[in-house]
Amino acid sequence: MSKEKFQNEFLDLIGELGNMTFGSASTALSVMVNQEIDISTPKVEIVNKEELFRSYPSPYVLAEVEYSEGLEGHNVLILDPRDAAVIASLMMGEDGSIEENFELGELELSAVQEVMNQMMGSASTAMSDFLNVTIDIKPPNLSYVEVHNEELINELFPDTYIIKVAFDLKIGNLVHSKIMQVINIPFAKQLASELLGI
Repeated sequence: MSKEKFQNEFLDLIGELGNMTFGSASTALSVMVNQEIDISTPKVEIVNKEELFRSYPSPYVLAEVEYSEGLEGHNVLILDPRDAAVIASLMMGEDGSIEENFELGELELSAVQEVMNQMMGSASTAMSDFLNVTIDIKPPNLSYVEVHNEELINELFPDTYIIKVAFDLKIGNLVHSKIMQVINIPFAKQLASELLGI
């Protein structure tokens, strides 16, 4: 098998897993915010870490999800602050309408953290069922990144190249945006080997 064909199959596999786990996560999100959720098929690609984060607009909300059982490593979700604010508003029983000059305070970030915990918990359960392995997560660690933070990025992603999994996300008629999952290649290889049983 050529290197390119292997890489394409590998990325397809990660996309397939992303599709299944985020399908489950979006169901959890729908219940929590009482809105219809639509998540697109993911677009998966290997990208240069520096280029990705330098081109990504700041500020953003970064949720690090570390595995406590079944898998070793973490994945990272990146959200637009406005989307995070809408989700927080809905979680707090409000209607999701956001002022232009909204602020993401501790209360809002705490609500988003709970959403991420439930979403990724559902995704882990779906993965557990699919792989027939017990997979569990630690509570997600949320950061509000206001400017490009090289130290944080290098700590989360030690290698030059990473895998970007991008989804279109719709929450009712309140949000039409993108959600991005970023994973280290060794972790993705671990997922692929679990999937293939090797």
